[in-house]
Amino acid sequence: MIIEEILDARDECVMMKITGEKVRFNRLRSLCKKYNEHEDEKIFDISADDSAFWRQVNQYLTDLVK
Repeated sequence: MIIEEILDARDECVMMKITGEKVRFNRLRSLCKKYNEHEDEKIFDISADDSAFWRQVNQYLTDLVK
């Protein structure tokens, strides 16, 4: 399921930050783009800067469990 892959990619970004690596959002952006296409609507703004994109992803995932 795509949403599970998005969660895994988000967790990878968190681990990159924790270990001091440069955080790369390529995989997360790619999966979110795929999710947008699958849902037939633009849930994630893939062109947003890294900070705004990160907030969008986390907000969407938080809203899913409310």
